[in-house]
Amino acid sequence: MEKPIKPIKLFESYDLQSPPAQRVSDASEPLATNDRHVLVQGNQHSKLVKGMHIVLFFLSLYLFMVSIRWLSDGFTLLVACQAKSVFDFSNNSICSLMIGVVAAALLHSQSTVVSITVASVGAGALSLRQAIPIVMGANLGTCVTCILVAFAQVHSRDQFERAMAAATVHDMYNLWSIVVLYPIEVVLHPLEKLGSAMTRGSGKIAFSSPLDKIIDPFADHLVSLNRTIVQNIVAASGNGTTCNETKIMLHGSMRNSSMTTAGTVTLVVGFICLILALVGMVYTMTRLFRNTTSSLLQRVLNFNAYVNILIGLIITMILHSSTAMTSTLTPLAGLNVITMDQLYPLILGSNIGTTASGLLAAVVTGRKEAGQVALANIWFNVFGILLFYVVPATRYPVVHCAQRIGKYSAQWPMVAIIFLLVTFALLPGILIALAFIYDAGAGGIVIGVLLTFGLISAICSLYFWYYFRSGRLRWHTYLNWKALQHEQRCMDVYLEDEF
Repeated sequence: MEKPIKPIKLFESYDLQSPPAQRVSDASEPLATNDRHVLVQGNQHSKLVKGMHIVLFFLSLYLFMVSIRWLSDGFTLLVACQAKSVFDFSNNSICSLMIGVVAAALLHSQSTVVSITVASVGAGALSLRQAIPIVMGANLGTCVTCILVAFAQVHSRDQFERAMAAATVHDMYNLWSIVVLYPIEVVLHPLEKLGSAMTRGSGKIAFSSPLDKIIDPFADHLVSLNRTIVQNIVAASGNGTTCNETKIMLHGSMRNSSMTTAGTVTLVVGFICLILALVGMVYTMTRLFRNTTSSLLQRVLNFNAYVNILIGLIITMILHSSTAMTSTLTPLAGLNVITMDQLYPLILGSNIGTTASGLLAAVVTGRKEAGQVALANIWFNVFGILLFYVVPATRYPVVHCAQRIGKYSAQWPMVAIIFLLVTFALLPGILIALAFIYDAGAGGIVIGVLLTFGLISAICSLYFWYYFRSGRLRWHTYLNWKALQHEQRCMDVYLEDEF
């Protein structure tokens, strides 16, 4: 009688919910052979594969940064000539806040929005009081990139839950900071006063990101922008700068195209490259961050939470990009390589680190007012940490909301899309529209009051339905039904493949 053949273990088997240090890997078991030649050959092959994965990871990360640059350049080309008219609406603080949210979401860069705002203040196009809400909004708007990165792991609902929670903890931190600090700033102006009190004369220092030196040679083949001209157009600095396409586009294959065509093509190419880069990053991270690597990372990040804030700050200052930092952390959280407790302080440090861009832009302008905006941005993030991290109990609203969104998104991925659209499109659109209506004279004020009353009534009705009319039960029942549907589809596909 023939002996049954023992199944060959090809992949790691571990519980995704357990900490990485506790995972038991089938792949790490000793080989069932004493042949020294086989062992050496297997180790060499393993090192070669790991080396290839490392190279592919850095290539994917490089493509990710290039794609973000192209997305930013594409939106810049499409809106550069109209950007000044957008900032003209910044007299209303709500409009300023929402302009910051939408601009950073479209450009995928808080640093770009803050730098343009600082330059505008330095040129006298914006006041300090108008600029501070824009900077606040930019802190929230840049979080959209992390959510897009999280969708690269939607194929695994466990991974997607953790990735979405990691992505939205950045949103929730900035959102709660705005909810608390924005009304205080409107009434008492503490950020404005602190920035003014700390500002002294400054010299002029030129600084460029180390990443720019690496990204520019490849990214400029498609399009290269003169960012000084763009900032001058937005700031309307009085030097006679006009929206001249030949001055904005320096070189690249799209130089002879119109700004609309160049912007559209750059956006499409950037979006395609972003998808490819995310797939590559998640694929390589899944294979690189296994037992040994995960345990090493755990030992580093478990040392001290405040050291993690410092690590996030230093890395972001070196990269000159919080997007690169947070977008790399999101897939790692999805793979359960890092936990929420380790991720949160890294994101806080990244938020402070990215303020260096605005501070350096202020130094370049040499204007005291520009420095005040940059310092206000720093104080906004410092106060956010004091409010929602230093006391452990205050972390609950940020982490709890993020985990809830992650859980609901895993049950029904449309929740993540709805959250994305409401936070970065619908809510800003409604608030900006209401601000415009209130500024339209006596008739506008009447209409605005009625619309505001209707909006508040709708929110109160939804709250009453959710908590007092079985809305919560119905919502969770629906989510469980959607999750069950997904499990059934997965089971059907599995059975078809097996039989």
